[in-house]
Amino acid sequence: MHERLQLTPNRDSVTEAIFYFDVTLLMLGGAFDGLARVAHITHSLSGSARSAGWGSESWLRKLGRANQPLADAMQPEQPFRDARELVAVLRNTIHSQSLRTVTRQALGRRDELVLVPSDIAPDLEAVVTRLGTAEQFGVSREADRRLYIRPGTYVEVSLPIVAEALNGVMDLTPVEQLPGVDPALITTAPPTDRNDHVWAPDVRAQIWRLGGIG
Repeated sequence: MHERLQLTPNRDSVTEAIFYFDVTLLMLGGAFDGLARVAHITHSLSGSARSAGWGSESWLRKLGRANQPLADAMQPEQPFRDARELVAVLRNTIHSQSLRTVTRQALGRRDELVLVPSDIAPDLEAVVTRLGTAEQFGVSREADRRLYIRPGTYVEVSLPIVAEALNGVMDLTPVEQLPGVDPALITTAPPTDRNDHVWAPDVRAQIWRLGGIG
């Protein structure tokens, strides 16, 4: 997505940028969905794991009876839930009005802005305001009073917040309760054996640089 955004705007580069922005939201949303299913199975909650979802009040009540701290952490307007909403609010548009970009030029600079559908704009503004400021997230009301996102900025600022929330949810999920799990074999960090090339420090550093994170 960042690579597409660095190109001179044209129909292809803009279309690909918005595609990768949507893919990023899809993958992060899928991570949250996956953790909900893990929590459902870990606590042997009634009903299908397909019913598990942080946006379901009835499922959260069910989870609360088995794991109150986790359910409380994912209640509306809590930090972990807000991290999930950074993704979910925009991902929900896939079932209705799709995201589209608008090219804005000012002071010799061209920006590709994602137009936020008006029906979700208040929800998005509320979330980013609780977690920081709209400006930090690349979210702004322009001259036409509509809400826009600078996708590169939005992803860059949101990713660490989302990662922290995902880690927090995993920490609150007692996966040692899962069938066939030996708690003694559960690790809390990557292997420290320098002979394990996959986890070598230089390899991890390269992955972070490739991801534009470090």
